[in-house]
Amino acid sequence: MGHQSMIVYSSRGNAYQLSGQFDQAVSDYSKALEIMPQSADTYKNRGSAHLKNKKYNQAIEDFNKAIAINSGFAESYLDRGNAYLYKGQYNQAISDYSKAIAMDQASAFPYASLAWLLATCPNEKYRNGSKAIELAQKAIRISLHPNNLASLAAGYAEIGKFNEAIATQKKLIAILKQEGKTENLNDFMEKPDAYISHKPWREEVK
Repeated sequence: MGHQSMIVYSSRGNAYQLSGQFDQAVSDYSKALEIMPQSADTYKNRGSAHLKNKKYNQAIEDFNKAIAINSGFAESYLDRGNAYLYKGQYNQAISDYSKAIAMDQASAFPYASLAWLLATCPNEKYRNGSKAIELAQKAIRISLHPNNLASLAAGYAEIGKFNEAIATQKKLIAILKQEGKTENLNDFMEKPDAYISHKPWREEVK
């Protein structure tokens, strides 16, 4: 009975998270963890809800717990890297993205996430446009997901190849329109204006 209840809470938490109701998702994941406190998946999911709700410290705590239970869970390192990125802790983000890549070389997102950081980091110390392009191209060989193309475009802009950046950004916008994902367009529409003005993109701490 306890296992069934845990699945119910966890599944409802997933539904809340998908609908953007992050506080409700966290509540249900917490109830699930009371029943099964050694569930790495549930800690990761609760951490993801915290992350989307911009509660980065709580997210990192949950990803730490997920990793402590299952150190081979590449997605937890990827998500924790995102939390560190948003906090401006770039060394930790790079470390986590690199671990995620080493653990799951078939997944595009760790490559694209590290590429994005290297291309757009506001701290010049961490930027490396050429490496960003290399990583983004690896991501694109796996998937033509718009985020992977966005990382490639940002990499081109970082090294001053603005025509390539504009063409890549237009390609991802065309894919979004073709797939009917117009609700995501605003996240990508302002970047071509920067590239047309010959300005690389900078991802500010959120």
